[in-house]
Amino acid sequence: MSSNSDATPAYRGYRLQSLYALNRILNQQTDDNLIFQPEGKEDLAVFDSKNNLLEIVQVKERTQNLRLSSFEPEKKDSFFYRVAKEIAVHSDIKINIVAFGNVGPEIVEAFQKDGTKRKNVVRKLSTYKKLSEDKCSMLFEKIDLISVDEKELTDSVFFSFAGFVDYCLCGRRVGRFRAEQGRKGDSGNASNNRRGLEQGRP
Repeated sequence: MSSNSDATPAYRGYRLQSLYALNRILNQQTDDNLIFQPEGKEDLAVFDSKNNLLEIVQVKERTQNLRLSSFEPEKKDSFFYRVAKEIAVHSDIKINIVAFGNVGPEIVEAFQKDGTKRKNVVRKLSTYKKLSEDKCSMLFEKIDLISVDEKELTDSVFFSFAGFVDYCLCGRRVGRFRAEQGRKGDSGNASNNRRGLEQGRP
């Protein structure tokens, strides 16, 4: 049975957002003090320990190719316009689009390099009259497109959980071993004390 045969697109979208966020949290190695906020600014926002915004992530799941129209650029508060506002405030922010499923070749090349495909997409985006061509071009320089595989992320999450459980169980075993050794040591000391007392009797 297909993994999405019994789920609505909205439910599946939320599930994949959660999967990506959980994988990021469980496998974060660079800084233990990062704060992850799902469903805050975009689908995932990452802050440092001082609450400075470092990264925002938009998760896209498509059964058909991801393309410019997938971001609904005709709407005044859609992704590209929200991101432009964030960049104006946080110039060093990282912007990531995480794509589950297929991505159209034009949008892939538009994000990867400055060339004909990017110019075409930038021109299309600017025709909605909400951002200038220069600002649209800046967005495509700033945003990274990341393709991910659902099964690989699921396996990664399960592997991380398994390691955590093993760590916890190992810690409990070590704790029990130390407690047992401590009880044995106390028992041995008590026996030695009794023998010493008996040997010291007249």
